[in-house]
Amino acid sequence: MSIALVLSKSDRFTAEGSLDAALSRAQITMRGNLDESADLTRVASYLSKLGAGLKSVALDLQGLGVITSAGLRSWITFINALKSASFEVTFSAVSEVFLERTSAFPQMLDGHGWTVVAFEAPYFCTSCKKRVVHLLNAAEFPTAPEAPEPPARACADCGKALRFDEVPEDYLGFLTRMRRRGAG
Repeated sequence: MSIALVLSKSDRFTAEGSLDAALSRAQITMRGNLDESADLTRVASYLSKLGAGLKSVALDLQGLGVITSAGLRSWITFINALKSASFEVTFSAVSEVFLERTSAFPQMLDGHGWTVVAFEAPYFCTSCKKRVVHLLNAAEFPTAPEAPEPPARACADCGKALRFDEVPEDYLGFLTRMRRRGAG
């Protein structure tokens, strides 16, 4: 049994989730725009009030669509609060928009000893002239070589190979940084 949570809700942002019966693990799903309407202070405050029993937090960020500078500031404050509380944090899913922002602001995701399980990645079909986003599992990437290569994907419409639609070293750089951090 789990306890349903509505941690923050506005017309542009929602943070909802669940808490396991032992109050030791929270799963939080964030949807919408990470902007001035995203009250992450409220989310962090709620989690901190659960006390020492709360050990881990799983964040699903696949539904984040826009991240503004105000949202970025709010996010950095939020993750610093999670880090201060010593929660084990797992990103169960990360949106393409979020990962694009992390190439300019790596501190959004890196340096905390946390794990990304899955993330969205852009591909393009040169035949159909169509861009598609796939959810990739971080476990699909071998621990070597140093620079991860995106896995091959085929177009659902024409069956031809899709081209990865970002610079792999930039977009997948967080995987390399996670591995280095884990080895160190």
